[in-house]
Amino acid sequence: MALSGAGDRVMTSPYGADAAVHAQIGEPWWWDGSYSTNAPHIYDAITEAAYVTATGLPVPSPRHTSILETPTTAQRHYLEWCRDQLGAVTAWLIAQIKISYPSVTTYLLIFTPQILRGETPMLRTLNFPEADWKFPAFDVLQIEDYDRVVLGDYAFTDLTWELALNVLDYPIKQVHYFAGFNLLPETTWIWFNTDIAIYRAFQRNPLEVFVWSREQVMRDGWLFDRQSWKLYPNTTRLAQCWKIERTDGVTQAFTSFDQPLTVDGTTYEPANSFSASQFASDSDMSVADVELLGALDADDITAEALLAGVYDHAEVELFVVDWSDLTIPKTIVRRGWIGNISQSGITFRAELRGLGQRIQQPIIESYSPECRVDLFSPRCGASRAAFAVTATVTSLTDGTLGVASDNRVFFSNTLNQEDDWFKYGELIWTTGANAGHTTEIRSFKKGRIELWEPMGLNVAVGDTFTIHAGCDKSLATCRAKFNNVVNFRGEPHVPGNDAMLAYPDSQ
Repeated sequence: MALSGAGDRVMTSPYGADAAVHAQIGEPWWWDGSYSTNAPHIYDAITEAAYVTATGLPVPSPRHTSILETPTTAQRHYLEWCRDQLGAVTAWLIAQIKISYPSVTTYLLIFTPQILRGETPMLRTLNFPEADWKFPAFDVLQIEDYDRVVLGDYAFTDLTWELALNVLDYPIKQVHYFAGFNLLPETTWIWFNTDIAIYRAFQRNPLEVFVWSREQVMRDGWLFDRQSWKLYPNTTRLAQCWKIERTDGVTQAFTSFDQPLTVDGTTYEPANSFSASQFASDSDMSVADVELLGALDADDITAEALLAGVYDHAEVELFVVDWSDLTIPKTIVRRGWIGNISQSGITFRAELRGLGQRIQQPIIESYSPECRVDLFSPRCGASRAAFAVTATVTSLTDGTLGVASDNRVFFSNTLNQEDDWFKYGELIWTTGANAGHTTEIRSFKKGRIELWEPMGLNVAVGDTFTIHAGCDKSLATCRAKFNNVVNFRGEPHVPGNDAMLAYPDSQ
């Protein structure tokens, strides 16, 4: 938009007649010498002559040589007259624009560090024509206090908002806030203070918040991220949350806050009996594990559930939120899977393993004399159904274990397969307290089944299960038991380390 001579009042727009028109008067003030001698620039010949003509008074003497001086009554009269001229000029500019564009949206940008400096009270008198700028003189008031944001002076920012909302009386939805910028590439720490200023502005919910300029943002790689806002208040409002997705499909969610919190549709219940160990991550991709500590029989985690294995390899997400404003995105601290679980009395300790732990596992195959694939897997090819047998627990002890069961050894007189037929095999419970759980078999002899680990819940006479034959990974077993040598995935005839390291002896 261009404005010709004052008498012509001709305006043009490069965007066509139907384009919306916006007009901003940016940072209008009498120059105050802040960046040089501190001498106010209000004593030029034209300005002084206009004052004499308008008031019939001489320009007060002595003339100010610094904005830090305290005005006399006469000097103050001159400052107020200059202020009124500033207000009249801004009002005249808007009036001229509206002649050609009645629907124009008008903006006034005020740089508050110029008029609210406590050590220079004359500047507010000189450069703040309150009556001419008061709402609704402009459609939108734009405020900017960058110099003080750089210093982290957020008390001054509060004064800026006070001026906009309670002195000039602009509604919050007709206020823009300019949060600032970083001029030099070596002062990128300024972006942190800018982030806080943006956070404070959003608490008031103005019409717009701006950061400039694009070149500086792109140069420094600054990213706007609401997740960091939860760290800015003077008093902590952080709450830890953790979500556990168990292997049986149940999701449990807990929080350190004393009231339920709903985050992303999931309600997190208070669980003060939980805590997490210190988080640590290394740049060398080493395993960075965390431990979850808690009390059993509280917060919906029981000893029976732990022993039943529903938490083995369960997915866990740990994060923090601002409990006072759950619209601020959560900050995820760690994701992982539960590894080793140990119990001592009424407490438990669960290891949380992250991606680093998985990276440490072998991901390529190595030569070995034994088969490298799991029995009944697609690469094995053996039929699971052909080697599955349904059976029932007929007794829990043969007398050698006493009258009580240890949930590891039990008997089934319906199984008459040869000894070790089910050794290293798999057992799936189909009824009873452990229904749905799968476990591995340590040994099988004459109907006696011993598991590698005891079941978490009690095994009872009458419980039914499906048991599968086991494989010791040897070539002989693959040939004789499963007739599956064609799919054997081992190298029994390749010399091992013992052969490569062998040397002639004295014989």
